[in-house]
Amino acid sequence: PVGRQMTPSAGVSISSIQALYGPKSMLFNGTDGRLASPSSPSLAFSANEDFTISFNAWRSANGSQGYDAVVSTTTNGSATDGWLVELSTFRGLAFVTETAVVFSVGVNPNTSQWEHWEISRKNGVLRAFRNGVKIYETPNTRAYAQAGLSIGAAYSGNYHFQGFLQQVLIVKGAALHDANFVPQSLIG
Repeated sequence: PVGRQMTPSAGVSISSIQALYGPKSMLFNGTDGRLASPSSPSLAFSANEDFTISFNAWRSANGSQGYDAVVSTTTNGSATDGWLVELSTFRGLAFVTETAVVFSVGVNPNTSQWEHWEISRKNGVLRAFRNGVKIYETPNTRAYAQAGLSIGAAYSGNYHFQGFLQQVLIVKGAALHDANFVPQSLIG
């Protein structure tokens, strides 16, 4: 994230093996790779606040624990103090918080190709998109607490993502999309 110091662990690297936009992407090994940053109020979403969480992923298998966290603000694997976006064959695309699954869309993300995923909330409606096509929608006005940021695992270091990520984006105060769209690169 722009303006946020991220600390990498040993199991994450910059790779030229797979890339959707530009020549490189982040490669997470599914065992111990993640980027981490301390807690910040900018990572909390107040009740009814619009937000967007968006990323491009290339996957062929689940990580070692199966519940692959793409991006998370939780300090433990059960998401008791923040939120977590999961992408796995166990629950598909899931948004988890307060030890509850807010939603889970049963899709197989292990397609060995790049796909764009987005979760957004606008005017109290939470939506999920795969490659710009809306795959889920539900009313949602709850607040989500702040905690540290982790990309590639839960902040606690559990539920490691296996695969490649590009253009991980968190937008506070705005939903980028509320209807089907054509995914675009965030870089020129």
